[in-house]
Amino acid sequence: LDDLWDLSCIGMPAVAVIGAPAAALAGAFGLWWAAVPLGLAAAGALVFTGWPRRRVRASAVPAGGSSLRVVASNLWFKNPSMADAARELVALRPDVLVVSELGQAAHDVLVAAFPHHDVLSIGGARGHGVYSRHRLERLEQPAVIGPVLHLRVHAPRPFPIFAAHLPRATLTDHPNDGTELVHVCRAEVFELAAWLDRDPTAMLAGDLNLTDRQPGY
Repeated sequence: LDDLWDLSCIGMPAVAVIGAPAAALAGAFGLWWAAVPLGLAAAGALVFTGWPRRRVRASAVPAGGSSLRVVASNLWFKNPSMADAARELVALRPDVLVVSELGQAAHDVLVAAFPHHDVLSIGGARGHGVYSRHRLERLEQPAVIGPVLHLRVHAPRPFPIFAAHLPRATLTDHPNDGTELVHVCRAEVFELAAWLDRDPTAMLAGDLNLTDRQPGY
């Protein structure tokens, strides 16, 4: 049941995409017994999809305070323009950059732009690294399947960061690289959340392969 709920949360936008035109078509033919429930289902799916995306206005940085820019990006390991994508990330002027599906061409650009970095691997779906304008210190690593770097960023106000690329949920018995069974992905999220609970100053950044409608989110 938990697997079905996760999958229904992911697929809810499809209900709106299919239900709205189906309701309009049924109404056009006078089939109100079908148009009304289809319309209600589409409207409910739209609310379910859109409601979690309401933005909360962030408080302004207090006078005399400091700010730090963290950027996370999945570059896609088959990206034919990996170096150009990396240059675009550098142009955002992040203080800390988390890169998933990291390729060699992007790594070469990023190490030239940032004085500090820590990389788990380069190439493929599990390529993963962190680049920073501040010194990085590797901390105890969580025992999770997806690439996760637990680091301390020695900014003027140091903080720990979990740079994560969690696997994508699938129903197949033999998941390929970068995917895992739904219940395994759920366990990964709970494990990472437990680590975050231990240190309320920690930051989580990266590609979690979650929608903001899933319970794991």
